[in-house]
Amino acid sequence: MRLLISAIAASLLALTPLSAELPRKAGELQFRTPDGKAMSLEDLKGQVVGVMFFSTDCPHCQDTADLIGPIYKEYQPKGVEFIGLAVNPSAVTGLAQFNQNHNVEYITALGNGDQWTRFAEMTGAANKYVPHLLFVDRDGNVVEDHPGLDRQFWANQEVLIRATLERLTK
Repeated sequence: MRLLISAIAASLLALTPLSAELPRKAGELQFRTPDGKAMSLEDLKGQVVGVMFFSTDCPHCQDTADLIGPIYKEYQPKGVEFIGLAVNPSAVTGLAQFNQNHNVEYITALGNGDQWTRFAEMTGAANKYVPHLLFVDRDGNVVEDHPGLDRQFWANQEVLIRATLERLTK
């Protein structure tokens, strides 16, 4: 079964347009968790990190959060962490409820558009669609970048997330 998933994922990844700028050194990413703890991507150096920019009121983001939960539990012992940064204005009051509704156990925090633009290395005029998921390898390099319009990725996200984590945790 694992070979079948890997084969499907490899063929789907071949169809997914990846940025010419990959891999690239991950930029600075600092945030404060809902309990007030200051953190940064640098704190997670040596781990594989999925960074998701999302909106608490986006149905696709909610589906992705539901999907990431069990994947996170499975891969966390292998050195995988996820960071979810909510970029919508209503997240100030809605993040805790989002976390509760979707059984989120990975790191979440309030993010913003400027932080998203810098970390994803988008131009200021770029259209931003959520969810936007980037994967950072153990050496601190962004190795995959899946903006919200990456329809092929999002249509097959569970298989592709698992394939990415398998590859990065070897």
